[in-house]
Amino acid sequence: MKRLAGVALVFVAACSSTLTYVRPTTSPSVDTVSVWAPRSEIVRAAKRVLAAEGYQILSADDSAGVVSTVLRAQRLTAEQADCGKTQGIDYLTDNRTTTRVGFNVVAGDSTLAVRAVIEGEFKPKDREEFYNISLTCVSRGVLEKDVTSRILAGMQR
Repeated sequence: MKRLAGVALVFVAACSSTLTYVRPTTSPSVDTVSVWAPRSEIVRAAKRVLAAEGYQILSADDSAGVVSTVLRAQRLTAEQADCGKTQGIDYLTDNRTTTRVGFNVVAGDSTLAVRAVIEGEFKPKDREEFYNISLTCVSRGVLEKDVTSRILAGMQR
């Protein structure tokens, strides 16, 4: 009986440890640059670039200088984002992790700020949907820098 209890305890410990989730330790990233262009030109370039990249514009307020996109499915790497870890292994290295990315762009009269919004989900295929884990994901700044450089290049056209 003691042997059966020991086996059961090891099994429960093994199962529970596979579902441990350690949230990201990376701080959220916002890429802010100085731009010598009016707000309207920055917003126009941001809308053009984001739409060309396949992002659907959720809202755009030209007078406030704010553009937001709908989240879209995009496979991310551990270099682009931090979605936490399990047993010391980054969730983004596992093919069962899916991510969706959107952007918020804020344009001032001489500034441009870009922030990525990321949602992640880990979906074990051998388990029911109940075991899916919603991940807290934080960009490492690579996505923002890429979009910022594309917006700046779009303004020079």
